[in-house]
Amino acid sequence: MKRKLSLILPLLFFSLVYSACSTVGEEDEPITTDANGNVISRVEDGTITATDSIDFRMLITDSVSKRWTTNLFTLAGSTDFTACRLDDIMLMFADGTYTYQGGQLCGAEDNLATRNGRWELDYNNNKIYFDRGTSNEYEAEVIGLKSDELRVKGSYMGMEIRALYSFN
Repeated sequence: MKRKLSLILPLLFFSLVYSACSTVGEEDEPITTDANGNVISRVEDGTITATDSIDFRMLITDSVSKRWTTNLFTLAGSTDFTACRLDDIMLMFADGTYTYQGGQLCGAEDNLATRNGRWELDYNNNKIYFDRGTSNEYEAEVIGLKSDELRVKGSYMGMEIRALYSFN
């Protein structure tokens, strides 16, 4: 479990996702701000602008690498982890590797500031797999992707995780 959370958080990286579609009604949702102080309330599904698997990969990594920063992260619709997630950075490399830099740790199972691993793309299903085939495997569904924005969702212990990342 410890290893899964430490991968989920970066994954919902893009852990990690990401990560919020909430089960709470719109009128009851708390006001949340992103890393720039803009008011937001949840990660909604977005547009995926990739036209094929090569374009999808290029949007994630450019030709060599891309640096994604966390703007919003929710666990089961809650933004309780926002403070310790908004400094997370995911570097996605075109060679299929990634580096996750956690910044402020959230505690418990989130106990590694830096993680490295491999990722692979399942273009047909809009999914990214992190560390596939290992005990740390994590799957994130891409629910929105543009050149400067990545939205993902996944799950941890049966709870939905959603994350919004930006490229800057």
